Amino acid sequence: MVQFVMAQGSRIPRQDRSTRTRERIVQAAHTCFVASGYDATQTKDIAREAEVSIGTYYEYFKDKSAAFQVVLDDFYAAFDELQLERFLADDTGEEGFLSLFGALRHWALSFGHLFADFATLAVRDSAFEESLRLFESKIESRIETILLESVFSQQPDLTTDAARLIYTLTEALLLRSVIELDEDAASRLLREASICLNAYVRVRTGA
Repeated sequence: MVQFVMAQGSRIPRQDRSTRTRERIVQAAHTCFVASGYDATQTKDIAREAEVSIGTYYEYFKDKSAAFQVVLDDFYAAFDELQLERFLADDTGEEGFLSLFGALRHWALSFGHLFADFATLAVRDSAFEESLRLFESKIESRIETILLESVFSQQPDLTTDAARLIYTLTEALLLRSVIELDEDAASRLLREASICLNAYVRVRTGA
């Protein structure tokens, strides 16, 4: 798994008791950020959820941002576990893209506000901006590799642009479907997007 340099401002404990306390704070931060969002969460909320004093919180994290950065590790790890390859095989077509969008939407929804907050924070905080850039590059690279080994195996020069298109469309779809749309509306949107992407692949590959 690609490692991101995200945990600036956090202390890595060495003793078991300290490790358990830190893990409790991280889990509490995850709960608060997912449920309430970054801006609505305060460090005292995380401390309360973790059942530690605010002083103890600051022994491990210098601020709210540092805790959020660590929580993002779970976000990255969950993405790594997605089996994207099975959605973009040679013969998956429209249903493959639909399944891909569905799996990614489920991944985003499982982190509540975290997905949208990450994108928002990247605009106003340079540390998050760099992390998001690395993560986007990682996703595009993974999609490109899959396409090169499947639907674009005969047109390798097209894979970079195709991967960028798929990622860009997917990011927009996820932000819209996670934040604004109900389940039925999101399903319809993802279906239409899968039809469009499948048509694009067929045109570009001459299928």
